[in-house]
Amino acid sequence: MLLCTLEGKDRRYETVNGKEVPIVGHRQLELSLIRGFDTLSVRYGFDCLADNMIVLWANKIDLYVLNRLKKQKKIKKVVTVPTACQYDYKDLMRNFPCYECIDYSLVASDRVLEQNKTYVDAKYHSKIKNWASGVELAAKDRNEKINNACICYFKKVPVDTELVNYIKNLGIKCYVLEYTKYDFDYWLYLLKKTDFVIFCQECKETQGLAIAEAWAHNRPTLLQKDCCPYLTAQTGLFWDNFEALKACIVEYSKNPQAFLDRFSPYDWVEENMSDVVSAKNLVKIFSE
Repeated sequence: MLLCTLEGKDRRYETVNGKEVPIVGHRQLELSLIRGFDTLSVRYGFDCLADNMIVLWANKIDLYVLNRLKKQKKIKKVVTVPTACQYDYKDLMRNFPCYECIDYSLVASDRVLEQNKTYVDAKYHSKIKNWASGVELAAKDRNEKINNACICYFKKVPVDTELVNYIKNLGIKCYVLEYTKYDFDYWLYLLKKTDFVIFCQECKETQGLAIAEAWAHNRPTLLQKDCCPYLTAQTGLFWDNFEALKACIVEYSKNPQAFLDRFSPYDWVEENMSDVVSAKNLVKIFSE
């Protein structure tokens, strides 16, 4: 059985599956691991020594401690998650594979894996592993109604009022969300009231958890070209200019049901990026 120790100092506590747990580092990633491990009956603990250590939030001092413990043979394997770097992200995170105490440095997608290989010597390449964090599946409604509504999610770009007005002029409700400026529960609430999500951003995602959360609610996404490494024909469409995006929206407006029937994002997440799938993949990495 895998015993998982979650590292970190700055923490708050939340109740998950009836027990209080410390939240360290990236909240959604940790909650996904806990839900996945609980479902699989995988044992895990916090702030204690174990053969297998999962590092959620670390700095150079933490790595020094882990190195000492490993030399003393008090731990066997150490794996860092894609969001484990506490500070100096680019310098420290990219160099995780070079630390003797770290067996595997996990990254969120093949895109990041290939990029990170260019920063370290080839002898460390085998220590870089692709692993995607899981997302919680919503209760699937097999008889979903058409909401005639969408979300426009703006990440690190100004709200495009021209786009919002274009959508509204087609008779489609449009809810606007701005990155870091909304409550997570409100995001989940809006996903239940809408049919699809448009993500407007210029930055490229390492994984795209918010995007996957939309899929987990069976909401296809319209994404700017190449911004997400996991988009498939099941989960949505890429667009590379405003005219292409407008064409997608018009297609939806003419026949919402036919447009939505093209996609099956919930099924894709269930097979590839659920809490359980993510936890299983992590357990497998420890066995390698």
